[in-house]
Amino acid sequence: MSRYKILHTLFMRKLINFLKGVHWNGKLILYVCIQRIGERNAVLMATKEKIRVVWKYLTSREMILYIVFGLITTALNLAIYFVLTDIVLMDKSLAYFFAWLIAMLFAFVTNKKFVFESKARKLKAVLYELGTFTGGRLLTFAIGEILITVFVKQMGQSNLIWKLITNVIEIAGNWLISKLITFRKKTD
Repeated sequence: MSRYKILHTLFMRKLINFLKGVHWNGKLILYVCIQRIGERNAVLMATKEKIRVVWKYLTSREMILYIVFGLITTALNLAIYFVLTDIVLMDKSLAYFFAWLIAMLFAFVTNKKFVFESKARKLKAVLYELGTFTGGRLLTFAIGEILITVFVKQMGQSNLIWKLITNVIEIAGNWLISKLITFRKKTD
C-alpha cells in the first residue's frame, strides 16, 4: 500500500470516528462543505482578479513607456559611467555623479512628457515637479553612491555588478517617487 493511501485511510478513519461521536444532520455537513468550497473559490477568484489587475497595470501604456525609457536611461547612465571611468579614467564617484546627472535630466523630460503625461505648464508646477523629481533622484543617487563606495571602492567587489545592482534599486525607488509624488494626477 502506498504512503499516500495509508495517510488517506488514516485520515478517513479519524474523520469517521469523529463524525460518529457527533450528532449531526447530513444536510448540515453537506452545507458546510459546500460553503467551504465556495469560500475557497471566492478566495481563488479574488486572487485571480488581483493578478489580472496587476497584469493589466504592468502591460499598461504608462508602465511599458516607463520600462522602455528606464532602459534607455539606464543604458545612457551605464555608457557615460564606463566612458568616464574606463576611457577618461575619472574617479568612480565623480563619474557616477556625472552619469547620474545626465541620466536624471533625460529621465525627467521623458517621464514628464511621455510616461506620466504631465500637463503642468505653470512655472510653479513645473518647478515643483523638477524639485521633487530631483529630490527623489538625489535620494536614490545617495543610496547608489554609498553602495558603490562601500562595495566597489572599499571592498574591491565587481564594479559592473554593483553598478547594475544600484541601477535596479534606483529604478524601483524612482518609479515610486515619480508615481506617488512628482507626477501624481492633479490639476495645474
